[in-house]
Amino acid sequence: MKLAGIICEYNPFHFGHIHQIEATKAILGEDTAIVAVMSGDFTQRGEPAIFPARVRAAAALEKADLVLELPLSASLSSAEGFARGGVEVLKNIGAEFISFGSESGSVEAVEKVSRCLLSDEFTTVLKPELEKGLPFAAARQKAAERIIGDAAKILSDPNDILAVEYVKAVISSGAAITPVAVKRVGAGHDSPEEQDEILSASAIRDKILRGEEYSPCITAKAYEIYARAISEGYGPVAFEKASQSLLYRLRTMSDEEYACLPYAAEGLHLKLKKAAFECGSISELISAVKSKRYPESGIRRMLLRAWLGAAPEGECGYIRVLGFNERGQAALRQIAKTCPVPVITKPAAARGLDGNAFEQFQYRARAASLYALLTDRPEYTIWRETPIHP
Repeated sequence: MKLAGIICEYNPFHFGHIHQIEATKAILGEDTAIVAVMSGDFTQRGEPAIFPARVRAAAALEKADLVLELPLSASLSSAEGFARGGVEVLKNIGAEFISFGSESGSVEAVEKVSRCLLSDEFTTVLKPELEKGLPFAAARQKAAERIIGDAAKILSDPNDILAVEYVKAVISSGAAITPVAVKRVGAGHDSPEEQDEILSASAIRDKILRGEEYSPCITAKAYEIYARAISEGYGPVAFEKASQSLLYRLRTMSDEEYACLPYAAEGLHLKLKKAAFECGSISELISAVKSKRYPESGIRRMLLRAWLGAAPEGECGYIRVLGFNERGQAALRQIAKTCPVPVITKPAAARGLDGNAFEQFQYRARAASLYALLTDRPEYTIWRETPIHP
């Protein structure tokens, strides 16, 4: 059985995600198990997921075969760290392929840009662009264009940007993983408009949070799962609900704790500390701290890092299973034969992890307990969860 990984968030799972999974199987064959490496309760855009990981995994299993959890430290990282964490999981499970959505739909274009960004020449060319005061993303694209010309223009497209990071991570890790590009269909990333009858995850989240009808945007099965989660008090979750507890955290943090936050080396933590004593909500904090140089997503990740506390250092020393179907169960048996790190299906097994790996699991569990405060189920904990198996 071939294993094809998709690094994802499924926040929520929609028709565009179904297109990617079906297209991947069409390219690789039906003897392929789709392994979704999915963010847990917190996402790379620096927000709590709209529903807990367990709920989103249940929806994903309508098409995916196996859902594994992306390590929390990767979920709270930049695109580069997000990709690196996901590829590490795929390397450990022996995945042969990584599938990603792409505006260009071209593996060759993505690989060309990836190798450019990893080159010594790029590092040299990037420095003067950053010295002009440009945001990193803009400086990176300009530097790449100076080296490879128009081929670098894909760095202006959000899915191709992530695709480049995935391929960079594969190359850097030395993993024997073959990239598969699936041309994106439907609305663009974060677009509020529908295209080809597909709405973006961001637009669907907005509908859910506003209490608007969203059933036409997702499958009947996913709608049933999310509706049940809402009726049971597990969502929808909005970051703004964390305002008071986050402000308490920010107002009581030590200077040393502030210095450990992202962007602290550039002095942004001082601006955040000042804002924490002047603002009354998360939205006010973001408005006070963001700038042309620091995008909102980066600021939100900074806030989440503060709220959740410092993560243990080092790579995650385990893989956590969120759910699987029959094919996914067979894939798990295949993975268990060669995986170099423990595969956790029952939380009790985490107590047998070695020191750093157990610290990583405890950090994830503490994060879940804070996430629970944003729901109507404050008792929510991953310590009692077992994988979804439809």
